[in-house]
Amino acid sequence: MAQAARQRYTYGTSAYDYSARAARPQRSTRPDVTVIPGRRADNPAYAAIPESFARAFKLLIAVVAVLAIVCGLRIWLWSSTVSALETVDKLETSLATAQAQTNELEIQHSILASSSRIENEAANLGMVAPENITYLKVVIPGKILTNTDGSISLSDTLANIQQYAAMTAG
Repeated sequence: MAQAARQRYTYGTSAYDYSARAARPQRSTRPDVTVIPGRRADNPAYAAIPESFARAFKLLIAVVAVLAIVCGLRIWLWSSTVSALETVDKLETSLATAQAQTNELEIQHSILASSSRIENEAANLGMVAPENITYLKVVIPGKILTNTDGSISLSDTLANIQQYAAMTAG
């Protein structure tokens, strides 16, 4: 590429003079145009629209806009109501299911907690009811005695409870 440029250049010739460009041709100037504002009174297409028609058209546009807004609000309220009713229906279904389960558990609890069933189960395990039953009423005073190592002394605490019971009974 450099050799091709050297072949075109001939020794002894002068470089191209960029300052001696040919003058550009002058463009022709446009004629002045003046615009006169106004209406064409002679053309019926450009005739002025009556003000009553313009007011009626604006009123019609306003009424259509208000109706569109009202219809949109009504559709929004309707869809919100439908979704709320579906949610309520789901909650009622889950509530009915929970009530049925509660009833079943109450029945099962009453069956399992009956004293005759517990006595039968105890008899099946070989347990026998005692002949005489003694009920103890334990009143614990505010003081529980401990051993020297910090553990609760059962014998001293029971003695303390007996002393407290004797004092309150007599």
